[in-house]
Amino acid sequence: MEIYARRETAQRPPYLPDDEIDAQLAAGFPYQETPDQAQTIEEIKKDLEKSEPMDRIVCGDVGFGKTEIALRTMVRAVKSGYQTALLCPTTILANQHYQNFRERLKNLPIRVF
Repeated sequence: MEIYARRETAQRPPYLPDDEIDAQLAAGFPYQETPDQAQTIEEIKKDLEKSEPMDRIVCGDVGFGKTEIALRTMVRAVKSGYQTALLCPTTILANQHYQNFRERLKNLPIRVF
């Protein structure tokens, strides 16, 4: 109960709003966003504009765009002064994401390592 009580009162600075970096990242997405992706991205943006910590899990079948949602959320966090990490179940998938993120972010002021 104590953990839940602390979580309910936890505060943080709101993340920075959309800007040119977010627009460039979205424009670089080579696919049409699905309605579920668009809705989830908007919901996450609203969560990050609040002063309460976000508590969200995004789940879906393989190939339905979870990585794009994660990337956009991670960029928002980095712009707001935080570090991020992406967890992957396999080394192969981690390498694929690393290569994809490097390519997607190569023209933006964000370091991927």
